[in-house]
Amino acid sequence: MLDRTKLEEVGLPWFASSQVISKVGWNLAIGATVTHVLIWYGKEILEVIRQYRVSVRIHESALN
Repeated sequence: MLDRTKLEEVGLPWFASSQVISKVGWNLAIGATVTHVLIWYGKEILEVIRQYRVSVRIHESALN
């Protein structure tokens, strides 16, 4: 399975520093986006969820 001559020729695989920086950057960007949405729009999101739950309850009680 392992070609020893190719391994000696090329060496062991590794992440380049630019790949590591890119992966860390992407993770920070996604985390910042989620945090931004929760901080700026968290109250509105919770209010919409509460209104939806109330409307579902009203609808279910009307059907019974």
